[in-house]
Amino acid sequence: MRNDSDPIVLKVFSENWHALYRLDLIGGDDDCDFSFTHVGGSKPFITPGSRSEAVLLSEFLTEHPPTIWFANGSSLEGTEFTELPPATLLPYRTELLIPVDWSGIDVTAESQGLSKKADTIQHKVIRMLQGDASYRVIFDDDGSGEAADIVAIRVIEEEVRTYLEVELYHLKYTSKEPRNSVDDLYVVCGQAQRSATWMASQGRRTDLFVNLLRRNQSRIDAGKVSRFERGDSAALLEIKNMSRSFDMRLKVFVVQPGLSKVSATENQLRLLAVTERYLSDTYGITFGVMCRE
Repeated sequence: MRNDSDPIVLKVFSENWHALYRLDLIGGDDDCDFSFTHVGGSKPFITPGSRSEAVLLSEFLTEHPPTIWFANGSSLEGTEFTELPPATLLPYRTELLIPVDWSGIDVTAESQGLSKKADTIQHKVIRMLQGDASYRVIFDDDGSGEAADIVAIRVIEEEVRTYLEVELYHLKYTSKEPRNSVDDLYVVCGQAQRSATWMASQGRRTDLFVNLLRRNQSRIDAGKVSRFERGDSAALLEIKNMSRSFDMRLKVFVVQPGLSKVSATENQLRLLAVTERYLSDTYGITFGVMCRE
């Protein structure tokens, strides 16, 4: 559990490495500065823009500070703190929470794994999606470098147009005794917000499907079970090609069995509201939350 006095540590990662950076605030109120200090993992370099020289990522973060968002909607960029007035952002509406019956599921077990364990959170959600015949592809993307734990894709064919509808499901296990803590939501809400990057451009949208195809092929090449829970590589390849010329709508879901529809706290609902607004404001992305009753 985080305390308000804990340092802010960023994790930058790829499939093969990760690095941790602590935000250090220097000086007092009248003369405050900041820097990012490497505190763990790899020490990657970056070659930004048109520059020919690579610099340490810690130096780049100090020169170009990322915007850090907090659960109440406030943000910090370097030393510039922007506090959101409390009345500006209403809590997420509890009637929008989607309760799921987790009977028979080990809510402390998130991933179904290669053996497709039936009592896991991921397997439960996959089974729910498989009950809807409209999905052309259901994909287990769990693992380092994932777009989401589960990706589900529809091809919507209307009289006047055809478009792709992609759903990303970010899952998080909970403790044996579910608690109404905002900590249970930080990880999945962060993952949900990062999902917006897939809508940044037409090319980036196509990259999503390229990445899924590559990740499945890597698993097959390793002699392991396919990632497809419905559909196959041919169906996904067709969707990838369609993404170059058809519109795509993205829906992002967080799945947290530790969150209760009837007893969700204001802090939990405010964090969900921040995530919903961020996704909506960036690329008009629909947000959903699956929880327990």
